[in-house]
Formats: sequence, structure tokens, C-alpha cells
Amino acid sequence: MTKEGEEMANYLTHVGNMFYQLQEYKKAIKFYEQAIEFMPELTTAWFNKGSAFLYLKKHEEALICFEKALNIDPNHTLAWNGKGSALLELKRYEEAIQCFDIAISITPDLTLILYNKGSALLAKEKYEEAIQCLDLVTNKEPSNWVAWNNKGVAYYNLKKYPEALECFDKSLDINPDFLKALSNKGYILTYFKRYEEALGCFDKILELAPHVEPSYYEPFEKSALVCKKNIIREIQTMISQSLE
Repeated sequence: MTKEGEEMANYLTHVGNMFYQLQEYKKAIKFYEQAIEFMPELTTAWFNKGSAFLYLKKHEEALICFEKALNIDPNHTLAWNGKGSALLELKRYEEAIQCFDIAISITPDLTLILYNKGSALLAKEKYEEAIQCLDLVTNKEPSNWVAWNNKGVAYYNLKKYPEALECFDKSLDINPDFLKALSNKGYILTYFKRYEEALGCFDKILELAPHVEPSYYEPFEKSALVCKKNIIREIQTMISQSLE
């Protein structure tokens, strides 16, 4: 590798990073690929290319890039995290957890990795372990509303409903417009027959419609409408029975 080649590889990576910051991931990938042509062992280019593929939801391609980075630098914490994230999206949960564990062994206090491991454990239905992992996240980052929500989901699946509701409330205290937590809180309030509060959650979801990306919002909209109908039917049944 000549000095000029190395300088060119670093320059192309830098340009790729600028496009990456602009969320122009396809353009970024092209520059990372050019950098790799000049310097095939450039870990940063492989890692950043994998990260760009993750954002494009091209998980198989991302996995290949992270593995290339790890072949060059086996102690690259974020590459292990990236590989785990790709495997998580591919529903290869056990392998994902193994990657996150390796990343944690290298950099124990990185909350991003602890959160991702918690997500993998949640997907694997290892709810107690997921809570332990997410506890570490919320202890280090009390304002992480997504972690609070996920911890609530784990408690819900363990049928620990008061603890679940507390977590959803924590999430919404931080981000009142977080659709997932609103939906989850609405569901659990119906379990406690707190219908008026549950309707408030589902109404809030419907109010947020104009401000949210449709592809993200639509599943919550459908769910909120179904839940509202079910709650109204339940209330009508309760009224009918009380009048008999």
C-alpha cells in the first residue's frame, strides 16, 4: 500500500461519511467501496459500509461487511454490535446475543450494546434476562424511553402488569408522543378495566396521525381503532348488564 493510496482511501471514506451524515446511504456506500478498492484492509470503510446497509435494511449485505471488518480487527466493538444488529433483524437471535456478549466483553459499559442485547433477549422470549439487561440501560440512561417501553413489554409477557404499566408510564413521561408506549399502555389499561384512560391513549395515537410517517403510523392507527371499538362494546355491555 502506497502512502498516496492510503490517503486516497481515507479521503474517500471521509466523503462517504459526509453522505452518511446526510442519510444518503447509497451514495455513501459507493464511496466506501471506492475506498476499499484502494485499501482493502480499511476497517472503517467496511464498518461504515455495513452500517449504511443496515439503514437500507439490507441485512445480509450488512452482515458481510461487519464480518469483513472483524476479520481485520477482531476487537472492533461496534462491528460486533453491527453484526449482532444484522443478525437480530434476520431473526437469528442466538447468534445475535453471542455477538452482543462479545462486544460487551470488550466494552462493558456501552449502553447501545446492552440495549441491543436486551432487544434480542426480548425477541427470544427470555424476558427475565431481557429485564436484567434493560435495567442496566435505564440505570445508565434514565431518559431512554425506548428501553423503558421494552422493559414494560417484558414485564407484560411475564404477566407482571403493574410493573409493565409503570414502565410504559416512565417511557411516556420522557416522550409523551411515543406511539409504541401509548399503544402498550392503552392495552394494559384495558386489562385493569380503566377504560377512560385507555381511550385517552388510543385517541392520542389517532391525534398524532398528521405528524408521523404513514408507514410507521398506520399499524398503530388500525390497532387504536380496533381497541376503541372493543372498549366501547365492553362499556355498552357493562351498562346493559347494570340495567337488567
